[in-house]
This record gives sequence, structure tokens and C-alpha cells, in this order.
Amino acid sequence: MSVGAAADSVSAVAISPDGKRALATKPAANKIALLTIAGDKVTYDKRDLPTGIFPYNVVISPDGKLALTADNGNGGSSDGNIDSVGVIDLEADPVRVIDHIAVADSPEGLVFSPKGNMAVSINAQGSNYPKDTWFHHRPGRSAC
Repeated sequence: MSVGAAADSVSAVAISPDGKRALATKPAANKIALLTIAGDKVTYDKRDLPTGIFPYNVVISPDGKLALTADNGNGGSSDGNIDSVGVIDLEADPVRVIDHIAVADSPEGLVFSPKGNMAVSINAQGSNYPKDTWFHHRPGRSAC
């Protein structure tokens, strides 16, 4: 695999509630690709949003106004360091990243509540490492 192909690899996709937009994570490039959906046609306009390090997951709020990215850090694995959840304003013109929220080590799972008034990130926090690793937490942690 070439370096360019690795940078374009996708780990997660989220589709807006109205079905007109999709966001695709590009972890190796530290970006989120913006896609337009029109019926059965998906278009990538080569527009990417810069996120935190290694965006592993992405979700869109139920009202379609915001998206969140789980920026996993360290090439996709726990390392004991703080990471982030990126906040994307989907109503802005142009669409853009408006915040980075600090979360514990290695956020992976990410979900909005049904009303969209709360989001939760599930953080690995070394749960995939041996018990004697200084940053190991079993079985990981969640943050709201």
C-alpha cells in the first residue's frame, strides 16, 4: 500500500439525518472528508476538515447541526495521553471545526443521545494493554 492510499483510508462514515451529506474519517491524514449525497450519487469535492490526531469515529447529531469526531491519538491506540473530540458545525458556510474538547486517552466509541442534548465518548484508556502498563484501565472509561 502506498503512503497516499493509507492517508485516504476510512475508518467510519456518518450520514446526516436528511441524507444529503456524509462525513468520512481519514485517520492517517488527521482529517474528515465531506461528501455530498444526491439520491444514489455520492460526490467527494476533495474538501477535508482538519481534526485532532487520528480521527477514528464520527457521529452526526439527530438534528444534523453538529458532528463529533473521536480523535484517538497515537496512530489509533492508547498511550496514556489526553486526546480530543472535535466539534464540527454543519450549519456553517463553509462547514468547519469549531472546537476540540479534551477527553481521556484513546476515544473510540461515540454517540449522541436521541434528543441530541448529550454526547458520550467511550475511551479505551489502555484497556487493550497489559495490566502492568502505567496507563492501563480496565475496562476503559466513558466521558460525557
